[in-house]
Parts: sequence; C-alpha cells; structure tokens
Amino acid sequence: MPASTALTPLTVGPELLQEANALRGLSMAFGDVIGPAVSGAVVAVAGSGWAIGFDSLSYAVSAVFLASLRLPRREPLPPQSFLRDLQDGWREFTARTWVWSNLVFIGVGNTMFNWFFVLGAAVARRSLGGAGSWGLIVSGLGLGAVAGGVLALRVRPRRPLVVANLGLVLFAVPTALLALHLPALVVAAGAVVGGVGGTFFNAVWETTLQRHIPPERLSRVTAYDWFVSTAANPVGQSVAGPTAGAIGIETTLGIAAGYFVAAPFLVLAIPSIRHLRDDGT
Repeated sequence: MPASTALTPLTVGPELLQEANALRGLSMAFGDVIGPAVSGAVVAVAGSGWAIGFDSLSYAVSAVFLASLRLPRREPLPPQSFLRDLQDGWREFTARTWVWSNLVFIGVGNTMFNWFFVLGAAVARRSLGGAGSWGLIVSGLGLGAVAGGVLALRVRPRRPLVVANLGLVLFAVPTALLALHLPALVVAAGAVVGGVGGTFFNAVWETTLQRHIPPERLSRVTAYDWFVSTAANPVGQSVAGPTAGAIGIETTLGIAAGYFVAAPFLVLAIPSIRHLRDDGT
C-alpha cells in the first residue's frame, strides 16, 4: 500500500490525483463485495483448492499489469542502510503535525472499529439471526464503500482534512445501531452509511499526502501511515473480547460510537489540520 500511494502520482497528472485514488478505492470496494460471492460459488462448484488456485492466478495477472507500466525515469535516492531509511522516514513523518496527529486519532479509531467486527459477529449470532445477518451487515459496509468512492470522484474539498475527518462521523451509525440491538436490516442500512465515510476519507487523505509531501519521501511517510493504521487492527481485535467481558458488549460498542462522533471534532481543533488547503493542482 505505501508503494501504490507513491506510484499513483507517477501515472496521472496532479489534477487527477483524487479521481485516481477514488477509482483505486472503488476497485478494492468492488472486490470486497464481489470477491466473497465469487469465492463462495467456486468453492461450492469446484472446491476450495480451485478457489485458492484462482486467487493465486489473480495475483499473477496483477503482476503482469504492474510490470507493463511505463513510468517516468527518476534519480534513485542514494543507497544507505535500512536503519537510515527508517530514520529518514520517521523524520519526514514527524516533521508535519497534520500527518502524525491525524494518524494518532485514526489509529485509535481503527482499534475501535475492529470492536465492531469482533463484537458484531457475537451480537449477530446471539440476537440477529446468525451468520446470514452478519453477512448482510458486512455487505452493507462494502456497498457503502463503493458509494464513498463515487462521492470522492465528485467532491473535491478546498479544506480536505476538514471534510474527510467529518465524514468519519458516519462510522458511529452502524456501531450505535448494533449496540441498540436493532434488526439486522436496520444495522445493514447503517453500515451502508458508515462505509461511505471510510472510502471517502482514504481517497482524500492519500491525495493530500501526495500533494504535500516531496515525491522522493512519499513512500517512507506512507509506510509509517500504514503501519499506524494497520497495527491498530490486531490491537483492537485482541482487546475487544476482554473489554466487552468487563463492561458489556453494548457499553463497549457505545464507547466506540461515541469516539467516532467526538474524534473528528477533536482532530479539527489542531490548526495545521483545520487550515490545510488544497488548490486542486
């Protein structure tokens, strides 16, 4: 993912960066919706071995497309040790308050969003009708992600981090509905709403990084970005059960929903995030 974030500006002009990021997000969102259905059909008809084989072939096709890209020639950075690479990336990452401070909130948010997945499956099994209901809810998130990608194709905010962070408030909707034990269809509808915010944020966030960080440092900065974002996933998954066991599933989900509402406004209290502008070039 860090490499693909830095690769995108080499393939399209600056004025098309957000559209390119939105299309990349759309392709991943469609994969999340279509992939499970196709894999289920292949397993049912031909068996799991064929499904895994088909999956490996898809990576080979991807590699062929990537290998055929024709990119502009660039002078490589001088060779140095891996430790120096880490230090350079960390220096660039911490030099911009709007990058690392926003990611602190995103890391905590990703931790709590994983509570939704871990505890949601338990709620679905206990009171919403089981695996079919949970599948409907997760599919709602995927459908919302597609809608968020379409929105990112159309909306180009002048203050990108203001609009993108406010979109993350939408994550509170399915989390709160799940905490209230509302019917699966209602939670799924809320999941569509929540899914919009994530894909829209990612497209705008990546575009902002690409436009405000020197190209030769972009991969290193986004490597720390993805580390913070993805390291939160196993943390959230591991603490969801003990937290719910101590204070209850509903309370745990309620805390997560409250964070999704409050965090964007706390983020926007940071001047460098609130005032960052994008001239669209």
